[in-house]
Amino acid sequence: QGYILETSIQWEEGLYADYGVGTGAEITLTDANGKTIDLHWSQDEKYRLPLDPRRGLMGHSMNDGSFTAPLTLTLPWVGANLPLESKPQFTFDPGTNPQPGQIWQINQTIEALGRSVKIVSARYVTRDDLKDKDWMRFMPEDIYGFEFTLEADPAFRSVALTVEAGYSADGGGTSGAPTVRDENGIIKSYAMMGGKIISPLTIAIPYVDIAHQWQITFNPADIMTNVTTSSTSSLDASLQIEKVIPIEDGYYLIGRTTWNDPRLSEVGIGGGWDTRLLDANGTEYPIEPAYFDEIGITGIQPGQWAYKVYGKALPSSLTLKMTQANVQFIQPYTFTFGPGANPQLGQEYQINQPLEILGYKATILSAKFIQEGDMRGFEFSLTADPALQGIPLSMESGITGGYGGGGGVAPRDENGIMKVYALSDGQFTGPILLTVRGVVLDGNWQTTWNPPAAEAGATPVYIPQACVTLDKWKQAAGSPEAIPSGLPKKVLVSRGALSPDPSLFISSLDGASEQGLVFGQGSLSPDGAKLVYSGADNRLYVRDFATGQNAVLTNGTFDMKPLWSPDGNWIAFNRLTNKGWNIFVVHVYKGSPRPLTDTTDNPMLAGWMPDSRSVIFAATGQEGNLIQSINVESGAVRLLVTTRQPYDGNVSISPDGWIAYADKVPGRMAPGIFISRLDGSEKRLLVQLDYWMASNPLWTPDGKWLVFNVYQDDFLNPVTTPALVNLETCQVIPLTSLEGTIQSWVKP
Repeated sequence: QGYILETSIQWEEGLYADYGVGTGAEITLTDANGKTIDLHWSQDEKYRLPLDPRRGLMGHSMNDGSFTAPLTLTLPWVGANLPLESKPQFTFDPGTNPQPGQIWQINQTIEALGRSVKIVSARYVTRDDLKDKDWMRFMPEDIYGFEFTLEADPAFRSVALTVEAGYSADGGGTSGAPTVRDENGIIKSYAMMGGKIISPLTIAIPYVDIAHQWQITFNPADIMTNVTTSSTSSLDASLQIEKVIPIEDGYYLIGRTTWNDPRLSEVGIGGGWDTRLLDANGTEYPIEPAYFDEIGITGIQPGQWAYKVYGKALPSSLTLKMTQANVQFIQPYTFTFGPGANPQLGQEYQINQPLEILGYKATILSAKFIQEGDMRGFEFSLTADPALQGIPLSMESGITGGYGGGGGVAPRDENGIMKVYALSDGQFTGPILLTVRGVVLDGNWQTTWNPPAAEAGATPVYIPQACVTLDKWKQAAGSPEAIPSGLPKKVLVSRGALSPDPSLFISSLDGASEQGLVFGQGSLSPDGAKLVYSGADNRLYVRDFATGQNAVLTNGTFDMKPLWSPDGNWIAFNRLTNKGWNIFVVHVYKGSPRPLTDTTDNPMLAGWMPDSRSVIFAATGQEGNLIQSINVESGAVRLLVTTRQPYDGNVSISPDGWIAYADKVPGRMAPGIFISRLDGSEKRLLVQLDYWMASNPLWTPDGKWLVFNVYQDDFLNPVTTPALVNLETCQVIPLTSLEGTIQSWVKP
């Protein structure tokens, strides 16, 4: 469907060979009649590293079309990184207390690559002074620096400056993007820094842009290499297991994906959560992606992947099966979309643009102009062959003053429509060039593995089966059942907010009504008459609903997550101390706050035992993440459960002494919600939703149901939905109209 241009560029000694030169910026291709031919960067891996010292390779692609030979390739400038050991530099002394807007006349000339650069003056600048610069978004909040006015040799298009030395130990220096030389020969360059100025600053030139019209003229017919491309839609890729590493609780499998398709620069099969390890009967064994650094492997190669297999009692033959491929194209697929220069929110456009991607059919049906936060852009509706699981779109042109990009892909709806988002913080100024640089393919790639024979006494490890699975959740969400009778009608819920807007609400269980309370984290008294909460000033307050009065409970510098005891006499909370987070308690009617813990382990408060004698907390130990209780009077600590999941959400104790908590599920991406006895026995997986997060378990007062939250991140705006699950029947009831996380039940 087009051509790939591979262009070698070489440079003299004196330019930093490891980084080489930045090439391809504003490169143009014209034919013999002066017609401009659109070029796109090629994403092939081989264009990312130098071929050898002082020689690099550029890669561009161009669509098939008519042109008149010969063609001329023009490179108007290159960016050269200067040698680290001999960067040109000068000394600048602004004093230890420069003021915003202060200007210094310098008039000093230095040399770079044998050419002169005159530093005319400097001006002190802050973040506010440079807020219109796109590169400032990547700078720390406390950044400041100096805007230097330069007069440079015409060979330099721009010159960058950085602060090399003169700042305090907690500081650092960096560069802001310099301006392009103007018609008067002036360049504005920005040397930025953090920390305090403790001595005269050393300012260096890390890189320059060299202006020149480098050209090469060629006839494509004389140099073209014909590459046979397959018109089939199948992806020619294979999996290979290259190394098996035994570990205490299983194995590491190291392998790679290889492919033979000249259309593709990368094929991401392997390393993801779509992988399954199956025996001949279809029984699944736990396997999950592993990190190379935890295995001790460096120098990762393209296509390489690693997995951890749980257990050593395995069948003699297993199938490693992968079902998704993230592929990147050497030549992107493109189309142009014209929304006009002033699109309006909600405006819709009919497009009906067909695409054929790797032999699969897709159609871009329409676009809708939307806004998400500071970003604006388009929600595209597509239909596509079922094998195309995701078609990300990126905006490449038609935008000024910002960055274009993709915003993600949502799964198909019930009508088979795929939503794809492309957002930008810039101004839309003309027709938009959209590209498809890669897609997610559905397929079936597999290889076999013959594990070593198990030692005597080894026990197989299986993936526990959840009471509520993702499929069961989706079925229930599609046709929610009625809320069971016998439950309290109201709950305390929390959701995100900015002070002074309330983040705590009293809501009906069906979400039909709610009452905003306060901003902060909070807990109701057992009788529902009062609320303890952490204010915006990080102190704790108690609100009396009858009088509407707020009373100060603590005066700590940072107190959070207060929890009222079941008997109403105590309030436990986390306080930030000089050792980190610790747990404190205060008697509601007498006394002052006192610490229950004094440690650097950052124990996080999780709840109360039903008898109000002990507080539950979570902390990290040598054997994993520990859920423990500590007696309010004696300080005695008791281990309840050890988990492999970092502390996430609340732990809840049922009236009859069962505990609900989140823990890792071997072979699954997201943790699950488990219940067990207080000693960890009779452990049961209640909820596991594949890659969706389930969290914040809370028992109902009768102990027959459990509330939990489901975080669905398939969409541009992730959705959190509370739900009920019956412990005996596994019936699940999504509370789709209730907004927020249920913190506690309100006593009738």
